[in-house]
Amino acid sequence: MAAFQPSDDQAHDLGTTTARWKDVHADKLVISGQDNDEASITSTIGGTLSVTNLSVSGTTTGIGASTQYSTKETSDDYTIGANDQVVIVTDAHDITLPSAADGAVKGRHLVIINEHTGNITVYPNSDLELVHQGTGVGVGLGQSISSKYVLRLWGGTSAWYSTAS
Repeated sequence: MAAFQPSDDQAHDLGTTTARWKDVHADKLVISGQDNDEASITSTIGGTLSVTNLSVSGTTTGIGASTQYSTKETSDDYTIGANDQVVIVTDAHDITLPSAADGAVKGRHLVIINEHTGNITVYPNSDLELVHQGTGVGVGLGQSISSKYVLRLWGGTSAWYSTAS
């Protein structure tokens, strides 16, 4: 069977804005740029986009509240890692926030969910202060989080800023 292909490289479009293909069924779709140009896909999805494994290198834009975040569930004392965004605590243990020396603190957003039946304590690392709902807790001092509460934190240049709900 002969391949359905253009006569010249990058010389033909497949469909137009007013004459589109209805469905495309393929085992594998490869999209690439030419001569170090970046390949791109522009699409408006009117339903659900399902992706099994998605790897993004670089910056993503336009991702809303439905984003799946990196989640860590812990039942032990835990120091938040570089890739953690949501930490779910299921037992009475202490959580330590990243330090400025670990990098990537400024502008970072973290969520800590206390699913334990008792309080947990969140500690800043030794070089940053924890400011909870406008009041400085202090450098190296912890903030107790009640059972079934959510703590949201934002990293600044000299402190972690938090609010609980």
